[in-house]
Amino acid sequence: MLSLLAARLLPYIEESGTAKEIIDNLKSDEEIKITPQLAEVSKSLGQPVLDALSELMEGNVREEVYIRALQLLEKMGGSSAVSIVKTAGNNPIPSVRAQAFRSLAKMAPGDPSLLSHYMQALSDDEVDVRREGARGLGTIDDPRSVDTLLALVHGKSLGGGEEHPRVEE
Repeated sequence: MLSLLAARLLPYIEESGTAKEIIDNLKSDEEIKITPQLAEVSKSLGQPVLDALSELMEGNVREEVYIRALQLLEKMGGSSAVSIVKTAGNNPIPSVRAQAFRSLAKMAPGDPSLLSHYMQALSDDEVDVRREGARGLGTIDDPRSVDTLLALVHGKSLGGGEEHPRVEE
């Protein structure tokens, strides 16, 4: 009932103020849940929220803020959200990079345009990032992804050495 009421009131709320509130909540020190309802509200607000999330991802914030933003973008979906998540694959924080590749695999499974991003992840120094890259690669039906995954299963890393067991898995 409340969600129906909120959906009706949403068009009357100033978009920029609401986008700012969403970002402020992501930045808060308190534990927050990234719910489908929050994603739906964010999606319906559109470009102001996407612009704010893009700016947030380019800024210098705490690890959990980046991860919350990625989880929100994942639930929002859409090509604009995917573009923002792609940029997080270059974040200096390993857990943020891992979350970015995890989110991409959920947002656009099988998208061949993500092949190069997953291959980039497999060259990362961090095991969790490589693991998420392998999972994403497993969603793409392409001979290059199949060959790479077969090499990983046989314990060979992209760099030529032995791969970590968690990535092989």
